[in-house]
Amino acid sequence: MKPFNVFPMALGVLTLSFVIPCSFAQDAIITDRPDFTESGVSVPSGKVQIEGGIGRVDSGNFSSVSLPETLVRIGIKNGFELRLGIPNYENSESLGGIGDASLGAKLEIKNLFDGWQTAAIATLELPTGEDDIGSDYVSAAVILAGGTDLNDIYSLGSQVFAGLSGSDHGTVFVFGGTIVVSRPVTESLSSFLELATTIQDSEGTELLLHGGLTYLLQKNLQLDLHAAVGLTKSSPDSIIGAGFSIIL
Repeated sequence: MKPFNVFPMALGVLTLSFVIPCSFAQDAIITDRPDFTESGVSVPSGKVQIEGGIGRVDSGNFSSVSLPETLVRIGIKNGFELRLGIPNYENSESLGGIGDASLGAKLEIKNLFDGWQTAAIATLELPTGEDDIGSDYVSAAVILAGGTDLNDIYSLGSQVFAGLSGSDHGTVFVFGGTIVVSRPVTESLSSFLELATTIQDSEGTELLLHGGLTYLLQKNLQLDLHAAVGLTKSSPDSIIGAGFSIIL
């Protein structure tokens, strides 16, 4: 069974979780995964947060798997973190190898919008990967991300981003944004629903409906499951994944 065939059932479960009465609130690790929307909160000073997992993308007759999808976030001072993207091993029907590494930083921006926690993120993707897997060019991206509590249960997050990358045909410009609503289901379990779009010069517009669950094993350790379905011709048919986040 292809992953996107089970998405309607998963979406129904997530939708149900959004209407079940709830009086719980989480007070634990804040992560940048598994949704596409980055949080507006940096890792506390002196802490190291590791987020990773495995993901599969299906598009037409093509599918690929990547792991460990690892982002290492290092709290340098309150409100500022460094971000190290560990290269993935990527495997498809015809290719397999190591992808590119990335280096970035997140800076919290205080009082930008009333009631919102906001942050700016800058990332460089470095051409360290193997031939036919990684890029031959440096890519750069900037993100403005934020989140707020709508009430005692529901939270809202959003981001806008823009990026530049080189190619054999010149510079490629990419931009887009996301919006996500999340809520706790129990003291340990939370769910989210998200819309994410990416617009690229020559590739058209991607639009994904994305949902998932997170589960707190401990206040510093979170597991997640997530799935997305493409809503436009330029989008992947489906994305599924699972992962973890831990703060040390």
